[in-house]
Amino acid sequence: MLQVERLATVCFRDTGIPDQHVSQTFVWEACLFVQHLIIDCISYLISQTKVGSLLESKRNMAHRTILTKRQRADLFDLPTDESSLLHHYTLADDDIEHIHERRRPENRIGFALQLCALRYPGRILLQGEVIPEKVLHFIGAQLGISGEALLSYAARRQTRQQHLEAFRNIYGYKMFSGRGARDLKVWLVNEAEVARSNEDLAWRFVKRCRGAQIIL
Repeated sequence: MLQVERLATVCFRDTGIPDQHVSQTFVWEACLFVQHLIIDCISYLISQTKVGSLLESKRNMAHRTILTKRQRADLFDLPTDESSLLHHYTLADDDIEHIHERRRPENRIGFALQLCALRYPGRILLQGEVIPEKVLHFIGAQLGISGEALLSYAARRQTRQQHLEAFRNIYGYKMFSGRGARDLKVWLVNEAEVARSNEDLAWRFVKRCRGAQIIL
């Protein structure tokens, strides 16, 4: 219980509520930190799609979020600076071999983009997500494919599912579920003892998922 109370203190530290006023309800809510973080992530990513941008103005944002929009962007946006692109999105020879197994240009660049996004920031790209031009150009240049080919990527939902299955089989990526998810929740409670804030705990969690190749 002491560890859970510490997690509750971290999760609600940024709310201005004194530690001694963290009630049993807050302790229970703190146990759901992972779920709320993932919901935060999904909500933010949807807001970055073309459809999400239209819906954002109509959405009632009454629920309390764990992270600010800027913090979520720092965690989950695709990198666009040159050093990060070189570090995270440079394709190896074996990557290119797997990519060229896809028959159509749109599927090759779509496969490459999703592979890079899984490596950093460690998540699935959403259908309709707006990909930064710098990312498209950097990856497209390595494949000799124009970024415009991405427009018709995964018109069939089955294509995206097949690619995700390939990432599991070839690279060992795993979904956030089952025993791995349960182990991460236990790990997260322990990390709460040393985390300084919601953002610090979220960074630790996401970094752990990247290292374990768990998809967010």
